[in-house]
Amino acid sequence: MKLQTVFNWRTIIISTFVLSLSMMAHAQEKEKTANPDDDTTKYVPYRIMQGHRVAKSKFGELNIRAYTYFRYLNQKGLDENYVDGFGKPRTVDTRQDIQLQKVSVYFTGWAFDPKFTYFLYVWTTNASQG
Repeated sequence: MKLQTVFNWRTIIISTFVLSLSMMAHAQEKEKTANPDDDTTKYVPYRIMQGHRVAKSKFGELNIRAYTYFRYLNQKGLDENYVDGFGKPRTVDTRQDIQLQKVSVYFTGWAFDPKFTYFLYVWTTNASQG
């Protein structure tokens, strides 16, 4: 049962990776044919290192890009019991799970003049000890 759960998570992660690569390749092909000077808010799936274009007009542009990764934690190989510093026996609640480790969201573009660019970001991360 546990091996099937790990296999299923691995399958999901690999499938997500392959899907994102195919989307990036498709976006690169579309970008070659697109005119970069178009004044439109038409949705462009993805642009490398710029992210998703959310808005574009004569007053500015807004791009959003996200970066995230997961962490696989397996404590099943540890002893379930140990003796603490005071000599008391303790039980360890071992676990095996996948955690969202880090999330970063980047906002880039320009406002009022193409020379007036901006780069804003927010991020969060989980503790990685243990």
